[in-house]
Amino acid sequence: MKKLHNAISKLVYDFFVESNDYNGIPLRQVSTELGIGYVESIDIIKQLVNDELVMIQSSTNPHIYNFISSKDKQIAILESAKTITETIENEGILEIHYEHTDYPICLYPTCNVLKKNRDVSSMGVYTKRLALCEPQLKVVYFDLNVLERYSNDPRYELQYNSYSGYISYECDKDGNSDLPKRNQIYLKSFGLGYDSNGNRIICVFLTDLGKLSETQQAYWYSFEITDTNCKMTEEYYKNMVIGCWANSYSIYRAFICELNALNELSVAAFGTSLFLSTFEEGSLSFSFLPTSKNYYDFTLKLDKMISDNLNRNFFKSFAMEMYTYKEKDGVVEKKNKGTLLLLEEWLKQNYKTDDNKGLDDIFQSFRKVRKERQVPAHKTIDNVFSKEYAKKQDTLMREVYDAMSCLRHIFQQHPRTKDVNIPKWLDEGGIKMF
Repeated sequence: MKKLHNAISKLVYDFFVESNDYNGIPLRQVSTELGIGYVESIDIIKQLVNDELVMIQSSTNPHIYNFISSKDKQIAILESAKTITETIENEGILEIHYEHTDYPICLYPTCNVLKKNRDVSSMGVYTKRLALCEPQLKVVYFDLNVLERYSNDPRYELQYNSYSGYISYECDKDGNSDLPKRNQIYLKSFGLGYDSNGNRIICVFLTDLGKLSETQQAYWYSFEITDTNCKMTEEYYKNMVIGCWANSYSIYRAFICELNALNELSVAAFGTSLFLSTFEEGSLSFSFLPTSKNYYDFTLKLDKMISDNLNRNFFKSFAMEMYTYKEKDGVVEKKNKGTLLLLEEWLKQNYKTDDNKGLDDIFQSFRKVRKERQVPAHKTIDNVFSKEYAKKQDTLMREVYDAMSCLRHIFQQHPRTKDVNIPKWLDEGGIKMF
């Protein structure tokens, strides 16, 4: 009996170590390879589980080790598995085995067994953890700053939208990159999370981290957060773990969609676009590093999307006065009116309310962006790191989003806009400060 115990333990260990993807050996394969009865093998495996030499995974995909169950639960699952039957079908030269269960079982060596017997000294920090059989879908959390490197280097491609994204690197037409191999990265998915203080952080599944180069793993490790109260966003969890859609959208994405929708309404109602340009939905996001430079860069970008982007020809089509006149020392100075002033005058002439409070709020928000943008133009600003800049950016984004949404609803009331298709989620979806 001791010999069979050792044989099964070795079979489970060798199968896992020789697997390229940290897979476990199917339960029935043990009895087949060792030439013993299926039920007999289960009784031995139960003892190995009790002795903490073997552990099991029972799920719809047990080949991926995802969660840890108590010994009692594992032993109960194994006992129930004695009644599972198998059908064998022949397809030409192939012999296909079907287990009659929705939750097949695979066996894995325990972490303690692997730590004692497996040499992982040459592996990257996250590859080691996988090689020692940590759950592949274990979530690892990182400081948001980890993304700044990829965001600022044009040799990388970082795509982020609402609460998830990916990172890859640029190649030429021959598949070559300017990056040395150790710095190349393909991270197929990362998500947004929050620490115990509500600060944005990044979360990545251990299995994806283990595929990075050793250099990249060391870089990410330097930003790892050990706070046990971190959480991924509900939306990312639904997408990646449960496998269902989430009906929530980032306020940054919503702002872009409001601007684009407003432009479409303008053309439908008046035959002229209010804005010179529209934008891709993912073209605006929070800063990955909360610094004064990134904050003022954001205000510059936002102002270029709003006041610098307003189409003067839109106002000319209404025969509006486009200039201001100021006399000084007998000379009349003629200046272009600012685009925000033009929009404010046009709106108050053409849209009547009981009072102008709502309209005033719109332009107060837009002018706040312009005012913030001008700060570094008038004085030297030291580049300072502070999480307060993240809060300032989010506050500004909330105010400007509300203003743009209000403006879109005003244009949408025009009778010639009834056939314009506005995304339903702008009014019905959960828009959040992602």
